[in-house]
This record gives sequence, structure tokens and C-alpha cells, in this order.
Amino acid sequence: MLLFIKDSNPEKSTIPFSFHFTTPYTVSLPDSWLSTVPSNTLLFHYDSPTWINTDNDLTQYCRQWDQEHQLAIDTEFIRTNTFYPKPGLIQIATSRRIFLIDPLTIDSWKPFRTVLINPAVEKVFHACGEDLETLHVLVGKHPINIADTQRAAAFAGQGCTESYQSLVQKLLDISLPKGETRSDWLQRPLTSSQTDYAAQDVAFLLPLYNTLLKKLTNHRHIQWFKEDCLYMTAIQPEAPKDAWKSVKRAWQLSPGQLQVLKAVCQFRERQARLRNMPKNWIIPKTSLWPIARYQPKTLYALSGIDKMTSAVIRHDGKTILQLVKEASQQKDRGIDNPLPPPLPRPAKYYGSKARQHIKCIAQQINLPKELLLSGKTLQAILRTHTKNGTFSLPENIEGWRQQTIILPLVNYLNTLTNP
Repeated sequence: MLLFIKDSNPEKSTIPFSFHFTTPYTVSLPDSWLSTVPSNTLLFHYDSPTWINTDNDLTQYCRQWDQEHQLAIDTEFIRTNTFYPKPGLIQIATSRRIFLIDPLTIDSWKPFRTVLINPAVEKVFHACGEDLETLHVLVGKHPINIADTQRAAAFAGQGCTESYQSLVQKLLDISLPKGETRSDWLQRPLTSSQTDYAAQDVAFLLPLYNTLLKKLTNHRHIQWFKEDCLYMTAIQPEAPKDAWKSVKRAWQLSPGQLQVLKAVCQFRERQARLRNMPKNWIIPKTSLWPIARYQPKTLYALSGIDKMTSAVIRHDGKTILQLVKEASQQKDRGIDNPLPPPLPRPAKYYGSKARQHIKCIAQQINLPKELLLSGKTLQAILRTHTKNGTFSLPENIEGWRQQTIILPLVNYLNTLTNP
């Protein structure tokens, strides 16, 4: 069983042996001793993790999890030579037990998918972005009804980007190791160190989350936190047809060059997914802009493009040249939503004023300023002035930030343009 022992006075302990751990350890004690451990000494008690490595076992435990009020979930994966993450381990914790699912031995994920999309079961993660992506690979869906302890910590005044280990140390007074962060989670068998690390990654998620909820006393903050968690599950990956928009200096290209950029980026995105390879193995990111700008016509010219590799030329060189040729010959040279140039110099003044105003709003509503407005949204607000001569709401902005943050900011900026 796992005993997580917090600072206590070993001399006063009635346990037959004195234990004074600063980090969790796996220790074996007779059950008869547990009742003798002082309540201020035993912080958490879990049975040893239960391994799930058959479809039947997963189905059985999923029936139990489907009746739980809360589940803590974490994932371990490898992503060194693939586009999609390779799941190596799925960790689940209830209030009393820890489970380790071996995804290398499971064929049917349907029962687990049922649990993940059950809105009656709250799924608790920490910094859930990669976990959601990994689970989507396994079950084809994002979980419903999630809570993220990193976001909860931000609303509770504990910092915006705190790690799981940092929050457990700060709020639960337990020090956790980080030694297996970059382990090979696809190797079998996993080492005992890996297993312990994986178990600890979920062991404290529910106590941590419930501790953070007690600190979230502001009703508005609770509602905003829940709204943010709902938004996390709705985020969709960038569509291949829009990948060209994230290429730096794309605004410098002509309409014809943009057609080439769009075609090459779309090919890169689709092939990475199809072959399950890193995008830079299809075409290096830094090669995209010069391909569109100079439009090479021969393999020799293509080989002279910045960062272009011989492997790419050997595997896809002729295809890339054909893409360039066809895109450059398109009669319709127009591109939907052409990218704007960098913001003009006056925008720096308004950007500085906007950041000062956001800081004031943050103090008024008692939240960190980093939580209120992203740099991308601020850029979009500043561009509305460049385009229309007045500040207005950018497109696709909704939720609590629209009314609480962005509208007051837009009104303030307009007072600066019309004193």
C-alpha cells in the first residue's frame, strides 16, 4: 500500500516504527497497524496501483469509474518521431485507489470512452492540453466535464503556470520527484521508479483540486474557471488549409506566392498526419517561406532552399516541385483573409496603454493579468484600429472575457483616440 506521510512528531507516534518522510514512499505495513497511526501523520492512504492490461479488466473497472463523482487522470506518452503522441501509460485515481492502464495491451477502448464522455463524472487533470490530445488518439473524443488544476490555481491566486509538483508542495506540503519526466514510457517492463512516478502523478490530483476549490471563494471566479475548462475541450487543432497563416513573414509575399505557400503548407500538414511523422520531416518549417518566395523549378534549386534536407528531396522533392508549378499557374491569385503586415508604430503606444489598463482591471477583480488577455487577442484588438480608425471587438471573441475585460478595454482605448 502507499502511505504518504507528512511532517509529524515521530516520538509521539504510536506506530511500531518511526517514519519521517519528506517524499512519498511505497512501504508495506500490516493493516492492523493502520488504526494506530495518528490522524495528523497519515495524510493519504492508497492501495498499491492496480494494473489494467486486458480488455476485460478495463471493461470491469470502467463500470466502477462510471459511477464515480470525480476521477483524476494523467497520461504518459512518447512523441519523438511521430505526429501523434504514442500513449505509454494512462493513470487513473479515485478517492481511494490508483489504476495504471497499459495502452499497449488494450484493443477495445469503447468502455473507457463511455467514462470520458459521461458528464456526471468530473475528470481532473493538470495542464491538460497534451493529455486531451493523447486521449483523443485512443478514444477519438475529448473528455466531457473536465477540471484543470493549473487553471484552478490561477483563479485561486496560486500562479498561472505552476507545475503539479510545485502546487502539491505548496498546498499539500509534499515533495514529489521529477526524475522520470523524460522516460521511455513504451518500454516494457516499466521500472519501479517509473511506476511510482506515474502513480504519484495522479495520487494527489483530487486532494489538490479540492483544496484549490476551497480557495475559490469568489462566485464569479468559479464560473469563469468552469467556462475556461469547457473551452479547453472545445479547442480544435489547426486545419491543414489554414497552416500557411502561421508562417512568419507570410505578409511579405505576393498573392501568387501565397498560393504556393498555401499549397505547400497544406501538403506538409496532411502528409504528417497520413504518415504519422513530425511535420519538419515532411518539409522543414523554415523552408516554407523561401519555397513560396523563390518557387524552385528543379531539384537542384530546391536543394538550395534554407534547411532543406536530402531526405526530403529524395522522398518528396518531385511532388513539391509539382505543387509549386500548379499553384503558381492558378488563374485565381486571390487568397481569402490575406495576412496583415506588422502593426504600425502608433500601435505600440496603444499596446502599452492597453497592458497598463489590463493590469488595473486585474487588480480590481483580484486575478493575475496573464489570465485576462492573451497577446494574440491584444494584437487583434489593435488591428481593429488600424483597419477602421476606431477600436472594436475582434471576431470570434466571446465568453466572460468579452464583457469583463475586452469591452472595457476597447472603450478605454477609444477614449485615448477621442480625448
